[in-house]
Amino acid sequence: DAPDDQVFELAQTAAFAGQALGRPVLGSAASIAIADPAALGAWRSALYAPDRLVVSAAGAIDEDELLALAERHFGDAHPSSGPTAATAHFTGGLVGERRKLEQAHLVLALPGPGISDPEHFAFRVFAEILGGGMSSRLFQEARERLGLAYAIDAFAEAYADGGMLGIYAGCAGPDASRLVEVAAGEILALAGGVEVAELSRAKAQLKASLFMSRESLLARAEQAAFQLLTFGRLLPSSEIAERVDAVGPRELAAVASRMLAPALCVGAVLGPGSTQKAPTRFEKALFAFGPTAVPTSSNGSGCAPGRGASCSPGSPPGRPTTSQGPPGGAGWRPTPRTWSAGSPIPSWFFARWTAPWSAASRFPTFAAASPRWPRLAIGSASLSHAGVIPSPRSRP
Repeated sequence: DAPDDQVFELAQTAAFAGQALGRPVLGSAASIAIADPAALGAWRSALYAPDRLVVSAAGAIDEDELLALAERHFGDAHPSSGPTAATAHFTGGLVGERRKLEQAHLVLALPGPGISDPEHFAFRVFAEILGGGMSSRLFQEARERLGLAYAIDAFAEAYADGGMLGIYAGCAGPDASRLVEVAAGEILALAGGVEVAELSRAKAQLKASLFMSRESLLARAEQAAFQLLTFGRLLPSSEIAERVDAVGPRELAAVASRMLAPALCVGAVLGPGSTQKAPTRFEKALFAFGPTAVPTSSNGSGCAPGRGASCSPGSPPGRPTTSQGPPGGAGWRPTPRTWSAGSPIPSWFFARWTAPWSAASRFPTFAAASPRWPRLAIGSASLSHAGVIPSPRSRP
């Protein structure tokens, strides 16, 4: 009944086909039918055991009272080995579901690094620049300039054993195919380089979302539980900020190359019959030249070749000043470049059209919580998703 939710189920199933991480959150008619009290009790005992359970609290609490409550409700639990989840692998796939709707709902995705991966923060900054708010590339190009989408954003999902860079878009049915080609072009353009000002703005927005979310007691409790389960310790905000600040053009280019190299993607669409070819159009636009190696400048700055390390203001790197059309359309072409001697990177790069940029910053919304009342978050190590920085879209 909620197409914009169902399309995420389609995408997740395609991304991790045949694996636990690809199962629908709500289950199936068959799995729900066998969920009797005995099965639920066994499941709870196996997963919510003392050696894999965290009780996290934030706010005006009485520590002794909290410990007494934890002892009362969880003190009789016994350690359990619990089920061991198999490592998830991004398989990719194209899927569509026909609905009699005027609007199409799209989810596009690429494989990404896991929550503990050294490239996690570069991954998050990449997603922020791509579609993190009103100043992002996707919002400015697809929504503001071309008017192809009602809503569009990018998100970075990070699990214990891998991740997924995703794009959600809602658009009119006839615009679906062109929209996915524009999205592919934006991914490739960002993989080719970024301006220093654009990178600085994205890092500031990402840090702002972290620090502002901590004004919510519930967010503080949730972050503490996730971090303790994932890293075995709490990460100070200053440490996370340092990791975000350490991301530069070189790190963005490296994580982009890693995401594109397997030549795997997800394209999911839910909408009228005319939209069902959109996932294929996305795949073709993204991998038109096969697995992609991301170009970098000879100085390793991550700026487009021929540009200085500072990527001087003007057109963003890889963005020619002449207007060009969408991928596959007039003006869209691979443009030869010159690379440093001995570089394994191919001598081409996708040229694209100029997009206007806005200085507007995105600020997240958060739930206000009174400091008088504690907020509790109980998390189990069975959860695959662990949030160091709150993700726009999270799954169990």
